[in-house]
Amino acid sequence: LKSYDFTLTEEEMTSIDELDGEPPQEMRTERDTNEVDIQFTNHADGPVDVFWVDSNQEHVHVGSMQEPGATLTITSYHGHSFVFKKAGANDGGLLNRHIVDKSFGLTQKHQIEDRSEEL
Repeated sequence: LKSYDFTLTEEEMTSIDELDGEPPQEMRTERDTNEVDIQFTNHADGPVDVFWVDSNQEHVHVGSMQEPGATLTITSYHGHSFVFKKAGANDGGLLNRHIVDKSFGLTQKHQIEDRSEEL
């Protein structure tokens, strides 16, 4: 196997020396200005299922937090809506709601508490 048997030209060596550890400009992608990294923390009494509410108002399961203090970190977008339910209670058990608001920053934390009495 001679996979390392090659010779670089002076031009190729110069190109390598000029690298700065960053991808070329044309390969860089800009972050969407509506994108938000959000961490949900379970402050309910038991396991919590997390659902994104899609444009048809359907609840799409995106994760679970099995015990109090557990976290779930996701990337979402400004205006996205989430509901939190007692684990396994798909027909009800609504604990809390959250709508992502980019004005609170690109990295956010949201505590999931049982607010079922208020909903």
